[in-house]
Amino acid sequence: MAASMSTTNRSLLIQILTWAFFIIGFTFLVVRQATRYALRGAFRIEDQLVVAAVTFFLAQSIAVSVAAAKGLGKPHSSLQQSDVTVYQKADYAATCLFLASLCTAKVSTICFARTLNASIGQQRWLRFLGWFIWLWAGIGIVTWLFGCTIPRTWDHIEKRNHCVDLSAVWSYIQLGNMLTDTTIVLLQIWVMWRLHMTRGSKFLLLAVFSLRLLNVPTAIIQLLTYRNANRSVDITLQSWLPITLNQINLFVSLTATCMPHIKWFLECLENGLVENRVREGGRNSSARQRRRTVGTELRVTGIETRIWVGGDEESEGSESERGRGSEGSEGGIIHAK
Repeated sequence: MAASMSTTNRSLLIQILTWAFFIIGFTFLVVRQATRYALRGAFRIEDQLVVAAVTFFLAQSIAVSVAAAKGLGKPHSSLQQSDVTVYQKADYAATCLFLASLCTAKVSTICFARTLNASIGQQRWLRFLGWFIWLWAGIGIVTWLFGCTIPRTWDHIEKRNHCVDLSAVWSYIQLGNMLTDTTIVLLQIWVMWRLHMTRGSKFLLLAVFSLRLLNVPTAIIQLLTYRNANRSVDITLQSWLPITLNQINLFVSLTATCMPHIKWFLECLENGLVENRVREGGRNSSARQRRRTVGTELRVTGIETRIWVGGDEESEGSESERGRGSEGSEGGIIHAK
């Protein structure tokens, strides 16, 4: 065991961490879905997206495990050419699945935020961010898929000179990842802060929503280590850390998506939503009552009311008397039946 986890063989460590992160993340998904079904009894679009995110996470974890079994975390000189080929293909697939999982988890969070009594302006910002995330992920996946020349688009070691700058591609991916995560947290806080709940509950939910910000330092470290690995002559050994950081990134993203749906947190949000609706309903009822009262006061059967604007008198009478009385008056007249 000690020999297999030496400084020149990180394959077993990668596999252990990969499956540990996935199993914990999958557990959060099960708790999330059980809580949502118990409290709401519905399978909505945000639930479908988070299930898709976990499915992509599973496929990505399998791809990383295959890459680790075939050379990831080991010196390039110790590998056979067939193993290097399988490693590159697995890493090629893992990156696309990484982006797909991140994208669906982020959009699931946005769909959930839109259900929290968001205002029209907040709905627009959330919708815009959702489309931006789809576009960011789509461009990243297409660029990675065709980053190297056809037909060996997966070969970024032997055909390195025939590929786009993969460090630049990862810079695009991680900068977009950090930007969207930060924006999601800010919009969630903006929407949540309008809910009527205790200050303690708000700050606790603020801490839960802010879990996603852990992806920011993880993404920065991943980007720096990937650049070093990409410039290294022993890329299979040096790539173990940036790929492991990708697993942490997926785990944090999935956890941050599921955590607000744990029973206690979801009940806090539900209570805030109910309080909001009660208050808004009270204001709407008061406004409707005022309108009915005004309408009742203005309805006088068979009599027309004259209101002097600019004068001091109000009087009621027949239409002929008002016609004579209006001559020479300084104020204007408003008639209402």
